[in-house]
Amino acid sequence: MTRSNKDGGFSLLEVLLAGFILFSILATTTLVYRGALITSGKAESTLELVSAASSIKRIVSEDFREGILTGTTVGGGSFGQFTYRWEARVAYEGQPEPLMQEEEFLGSDFRYFLWRINFEVRIDNVRRSYYFKEMSW
Repeated sequence: MTRSNKDGGFSLLEVLLAGFILFSILATTTLVYRGALITSGKAESTLELVSAASSIKRIVSEDFREGILTGTTVGGGSFGQFTYRWEARVAYEGQPEPLMQEEEFLGSDFRYFLWRINFEVRIDNVRRSYYFKEMSW
């Protein structure tokens, strides 16, 4: 009986090729899984940040109202695990229309200011910027 070279085994080249394909699939799957975890973490932080932004806006508005009396136009603080910083600038300055202005009540030098208040909220490595407008006189 003669023995043939093709009696059902795998050659070294076939084993190496199969191992390379298996390694490539595992490496790709690991990279995709890692990317999904990172993206999920960032999305969670962003969702927490957006949900806290309305509460922080109220705090910033109160800080601005208190600060405007003393001339403070910047501030910041923390709200739970979030930190925030705000800055206010005059966006418009004017006087009411003459028909709306009552001389004895407002006076002729009555002025009002429209402020643009920018604030930034941070948690971990995620930050978002917002703005709103306030009026003062």
